[in-house]
Amino acid sequence: KNNRVFYRKHLWMFGRGGGKNGLISVVTNFLISELHGIDDYNISIVANSEEQAKTSPDEVHKTIKRNPTLQKAFKTTLTQTVSKRTGSILKFRTSNGETKDGLRDGMVVFDEIHQYESNKDVRVHISGLGKKKNPREFYIGTDGYVRDGFLDKLKEKALKVLQGESRPNALFPFICKLDDESEVDDSGNWEKANPMLSEPRGEYAEGLFETIKEEYEDLEDDPSNREEF
Repeated sequence: KNNRVFYRKHLWMFGRGGGKNGLISVVTNFLISELHGIDDYNISIVANSEEQAKTSPDEVHKTIKRNPTLQKAFKTTLTQTVSKRTGSILKFRTSNGETKDGLRDGMVVFDEIHQYESNKDVRVHISGLGKKKNPREFYIGTDGYVRDGFLDKLKEKALKVLQGESRPNALFPFICKLDDESEVDDSGNWEKANPMLSEPRGEYAEGLFETIKEEYEDLEDDPSNREEF
């Protein structure tokens, strides 16, 4: 009714190679454009390492460089992409860099969230949200080894939303996982945890499936890798 975004927070979790960064590249490129239509809707993509934080911005940069139509709408460099019409900027940041106070982002994306032990770094980055219409927070990644950390708290919130114990728009959870650990022994179940493996598979997905299958077969020789797998 008021033309405001319904889901402000998103949690996306699925297996490696599933295309999280590709999805984020498309979503962020759209949201800085005139198709979204909000001026100065800046977006930061945050990760613990600069290499990971640059994954989606690099993908956007390369796609624009290869596409003359997109070059009419965006100015792009190795450090940022700017919409010529809205002035909105897509950039990357590291979570452990200099102070982030005073940012005026419309949206913040946190990549590889399983590496965050607390919400301290997250709070700093989202402190500037709300100064632009329709603020958004995206949390993406695979599951990890840090227990009782930031990701586990998000998973608890997701479960409450899915079970109807929390308001429906507290979080948009998109979580791909096996229903039970024993299902890992049937490769037909793997697409539950990684939608990229769903049939029909393209060339990339087929290569990913074969790699995962080899890793699974290697567990016979080294069962200690089962948790990582």
